[in-house]
Amino acid sequence: MGQTSYRTVAHSAPRNQSLRLRHYAPYLLALVVLAVGVSGLLAAHSYIIYSLSSLHAVSVSAEPGSYYLDSAAQWWSGDAAHLEELAGEWPASLPALLGEIALLWRERETILEREALPTASGAKIVPADAAGRVHLLDVAIDARLAALANRWSRIAGEARLMQYYGYPIADARRVRIVEPEEVEKALDGAALPEGVLDGYRIVLLPFALENTAGIGTAGEAALGAAPDTGAVSPHRTAYTLLHELGHHVHFAYIDGNPDKDVLWQEYMALRGIGAWSESGQVESPAWVQSPQETFAEDFRLLFGDASARHFPHGTAYGDPTAASDGGEAVRSFMLKLMTSG
Repeated sequence: MGQTSYRTVAHSAPRNQSLRLRHYAPYLLALVVLAVGVSGLLAAHSYIIYSLSSLHAVSVSAEPGSYYLDSAAQWWSGDAAHLEELAGEWPASLPALLGEIALLWRERETILEREALPTASGAKIVPADAAGRVHLLDVAIDARLAALANRWSRIAGEARLMQYYGYPIADARRVRIVEPEEVEKALDGAALPEGVLDGYRIVLLPFALENTAGIGTAGEAALGAAPDTGAVSPHRTAYTLLHELGHHVHFAYIDGNPDKDVLWQEYMALRGIGAWSESGQVESPAWVQSPQETFAEDFRLLFGDASARHFPHGTAYGDPTAASDGGEAVRSFMLKLMTSG
């Protein structure tokens, strides 16, 4: 089907990828403590203080005619010039690079801790301003990791700027950002057992992702902005969020379970899915046949409110509520997962 004027589809992150914790974080922080020392932190401190002050000027609500991607690119250009200087001094710049990584990581975690908005459901919402700054910090950290290995490249850094966890960022300056109130409304309309959303993080991006409305895994979803074409469905947020919540449930309660193969076979038998298919590109044949995407679509229709259910089921296996039991077997399976995990 591809992207339509009414919605863009949602997608899962790769099964082994976490949006919440970078895989290198614990090892990186241990390395910083051991290797940086006071000299590295002092060398990094003055630049990072300046850099962070300009980072906080990168705003979603910019002046008319100026958009997030433009101000983000301007900030990155300054950071890239600094990195080129450090790369030219390698390996003498290693302590400064490590110190900068430590300070940037600390700022990243501070933003996520202090600026995330709590909800009655137990989930936390990261608004677009904060999410944009976290994205730029991730780009800056990745660039310094490359510089540590003497592989810094401005071209590669610019390419990374236009990606969000491997998904291309759409080059659309005018976008409609998802508002926290929309997310809270969708959460309030979801019929979920207590505790399922405790600690769940919903990141509202200040930019659109190409051909997808959102991505997610256990513990976190990212909702992309919509290109401001004037044809954005009012049901887009509820649809995307409930689909991503479905991915959270299977990643957390099936893929994280020692009996995951047995659980997937049980679910696939309920839905008449004969063979496993990894999720491919959004709405590709692999996506349409995927048990993971079918699970997320089933979850949306079984646990979402009328807005989340507005769009038809998106995979080859169809709406579970059309079955003779009205989808009760699949709903009971998912409820058992969420209440026994």
